[in-house]
Amino acid sequence: MTDPLDRLLAEARQAPSTPRGEASKVVPLAALIRNHVRPGMTLHLGVTHQFPQAQTAELIRAFVGTDPRFTLVAAGVSGFAVAALHLGLVRRVVTSYAGDIYPSPAPNKVVQRVYAEGSVAFEHWSLLTLVQRLVAGALGLPAMPTRSLAGSTMAGDNAHAFRQVDDPFGGDAPLGLVAPLRPDLTLLHVPAADEDGNCLLTPPLSEAPLGAMAARGGVLVTAEHVVERDVIREHAGLARLPDRHVRAVAHAPFGGHPGGLCDAGLPWLEPHAEDPPFLVAFRRACRAPADLDAWIERWVRAPGDHAGYLAALGEERLADLRARGLPDRWERELTERAGDLDLDAPATPTERMVLAAADLICARVQGAGHRTILAGQGLSNLGAWIAERRLRRAGVPVELAAEIGMLGYTPRPANPFLFNFANLPTSTTLSDTWHALGVEVGGAGARAIGSLGAGQVDRQGNVNSTAVPPVFHLVGSGGANDVASAAAEVVLTCPADPLRLVDQVPYRTFTGRRVRALVTTAGALTKPAGDHDLVLSAVPGPPEARRDAVERARAVFGWPLSVADELATFDDPDPEELRWLRAFDPDRAFLGD
Repeated sequence: MTDPLDRLLAEARQAPSTPRGEASKVVPLAALIRNHVRPGMTLHLGVTHQFPQAQTAELIRAFVGTDPRFTLVAAGVSGFAVAALHLGLVRRVVTSYAGDIYPSPAPNKVVQRVYAEGSVAFEHWSLLTLVQRLVAGALGLPAMPTRSLAGSTMAGDNAHAFRQVDDPFGGDAPLGLVAPLRPDLTLLHVPAADEDGNCLLTPPLSEAPLGAMAARGGVLVTAEHVVERDVIREHAGLARLPDRHVRAVAHAPFGGHPGGLCDAGLPWLEPHAEDPPFLVAFRRACRAPADLDAWIERWVRAPGDHAGYLAALGEERLADLRARGLPDRWERELTERAGDLDLDAPATPTERMVLAAADLICARVQGAGHRTILAGQGLSNLGAWIAERRLRRAGVPVELAAEIGMLGYTPRPANPFLFNFANLPTSTTLSDTWHALGVEVGGAGARAIGSLGAGQVDRQGNVNSTAVPPVFHLVGSGGANDVASAAAEVVLTCPADPLRLVDQVPYRTFTGRRVRALVTTAGALTKPAGDHDLVLSAVPGPPEARRDAVERARAVFGWPLSVADELATFDDPDPEELRWLRAFDPDRAFLGD
């Protein structure tokens, strides 16, 4: 007779087993949408480092030609979500960014059209406050405190869900509160899920997983791989979304295309790169309604389903995306561009501006002891990258951070895109938006400087990157408001243009309270201690031409320009740094002609 202890040990050695639900949650992609999505719903397009593109395309197939009056909640509205706006499927958008992302941030013609028509209502938030609202919904809280939004146009426009109150614990500053946000469903693409709906999420995670858990009706998941439960247990540290939150799962390889899938060290998970030609083609198609109709017909309606979409892409293209997803692919890409890359040509005005911004960032990091540089997208991230390289070589302890959860990364040449997958393996930490913006920029003991761009900027450093109401839409805040609200200080980079340098911005994406410098192609402006207005402190060109440079600057700025008593000139570009700048952006997506 077996000893009772032996029986206990034998049972304990077996793999743990939890009873499955009545049936597998795995369904075809078409059923995922058609069985659960209903007209009038508020749909959250969840994001990690991927968007749920396959689900959004299927949403279009299911509802095209109808008037479902969806509300979309999304950290960023781009790609297939923009196509849904074009087709009239959406009546309201709750977002931090709506526009083109790749290769550089820019207004999108479709978004601009529906904004000007008033056919779609836009509710703008910063990235962190949108995440905080979702987290409050997931946690069942009546409100979530925030450092963001104060003084911005968003604060007034969103009075239904944002309040400033006296700190109940006696603090001197008012306390910002955001209301919870609970969509009806979240649509999410993940690397792997099992038949019960347990999901592996690989970082950087952006708003997930708590953001996805805010949905009242649960999460609809597409997965690159449907795996056994033992695989989930083997990688429990990545199993961030439990089955009880998941309504259904569909198998959808390349379900985030044209976005990529980062290498998470899982041997069976084939990473793949973003698809720049596809992204650029969509961006061009958005310029004319007929062109976008043809694009939607080719890539959404004609394929019929996701399998047809992959067939239309073709195996050769998919294989190339897998090959370019390897961490060292940037070396080949830079080598391929070498023939067209003039590393030693004289610096352009834009390049001088970026290098001048790097000079200011370096000076402020060393002078104030900042430990983190949070880089925005565009020319501002190129300036931050040059500054970080110089500081690192000088032994100064400072790290780059990006809003989706990248910290301590070393930017690779060949691609200036802020979230370039080649940069991910160089990171010391891959986490989420809550960590990047909430802790490293605004947390206790944080010492961060922001390097940000600006659609428009005024004499006090107030920035508009959102809209010129009521007819012109720019892009939105993204994480810029969060950085400008909590970082120790901010350096702005903005090409000199009378339409961009205005006396007073028509929409305040963030205030200039923490802005200490503005670098333009016409000169650099700084704020003297205790002053509210920016003062011209340096100009491009040789010292003997300063007077002419000042007059050129006065002609382009939209306010009476104050000039510092001791006016400096931009330093001559360091040849090696100029080469690195061009290697970061070999196609001159940001640097221009």
